[in-house]
Amino acid sequence: MAATLTRSQFETACKAYVAKHSAPEGSTLLNGYPTGWTWREHALLPHLGYLSRSVLVLQEPKQLASEEESDDGMTSDANDADVDPSAAATSTTEVLTVQQHVVRSATFQVPTFYWTMHRRDGTPLSLDEMLTTGFLRTTSLPEHDKSRFALSPPDSPFPLLSQGDHPILGTPSWYLHPCHSAEAVAELLSEVHIDEWSEEECLLGWLELWFVVLGGVVDLGSGCS
Repeated sequence: MAATLTRSQFETACKAYVAKHSAPEGSTLLNGYPTGWTWREHALLPHLGYLSRSVLVLQEPKQLASEEESDDGMTSDANDADVDPSAAATSTTEVLTVQQHVVRSATFQVPTFYWTMHRRDGTPLSLDEMLTTGFLRTTSLPEHDKSRFALSPPDSPFPLLSQGDHPILGTPSWYLHPCHSAEAVAELLSEVHIDEWSEEECLLGWLELWFVVLGGVVDLGSGCS
């Protein structure tokens, strides 16, 4: 089986995935695969649809301690004793909305993961803030350089993670660059015996393996739908 998908194959795979991996409302993961997806058609152009789901993620509260350092850089025990615990700055648990989309890349001919992350008032999180939520598995990310809008491996022509316009909606979104997706899925496919599978089963299996690869970088089971 090819390591890339045509537009028609992508649509078939996505619809088969939605049909197979349905789960009770509120669930985001079932049998190791992310659930809660729906297939959305383009408003005007046929066969230009994408997978979509909305997930609520809790950002745990963080207690901020106010510490006064002495001249030699060491914290004063006396000052610590004078701090009123009730005066320590705390933050309440935040509910973050993560809009997630799986869109086919016309250039690389593979699925691409797009998302946005907002607070309840609609304010988008910065890259630094997003990296603290646990949504991205930061320990799995390769060595990278960071800017306000991207994580880029050194000496790589493509960023690992970047911000750009959603290819269908045209709205600003974060996305994981798909340049290595085909080879990652192909490596997993080589270990799967698909000789007796139907074409739809093969396409569904392809997308399931892609989600396995994606799950190594993104926590697809966090939150609730």
